[in-house]
Amino acid sequence: IDYMNRLRLPFNSNLAAQEAAKAALRDEEFVRRSIEVNTSGREALYAFFAENGIDYIESDANYVMAKVGDGKDFFQRMLDEGVIIRPAADFGEPEWIRVSVGLPEEIDFFKGAFLRVLAQRRV
Repeated sequence: IDYMNRLRLPFNSNLAAQEAAKAALRDEEFVRRSIEVNTSGREALYAFFAENGIDYIESDANYVMAKVGDGKDFFQRMLDEGVIIRPAADFGEPEWIRVSVGLPEEIDFFKGAFLRVLAQRRV
């Protein structure tokens, strides 16, 4: 099991979760609301990054890329703040991070942590 866990992708899902996802996709109201929340969350992240002078890449997905300098260092500092982001070095972009869109309260939490990490790096 230890060897298998080393190979599995992060955030993978089991059969029950996959069946639940298929059922959710058949629920048109749920899908409509999910798209609405995702769009609103992306817009909130765009505005936040623009207000703070952070370069970002607009997306049609459930995440936004942002340029922060050393992405791996930023990832670790955000993790210390209780926020999981993804450094984009594995995608060939070491100065960028990938931020998943969340609910409004999750985005607010992210913003606070992001500003604290940004302030630490500018000191």
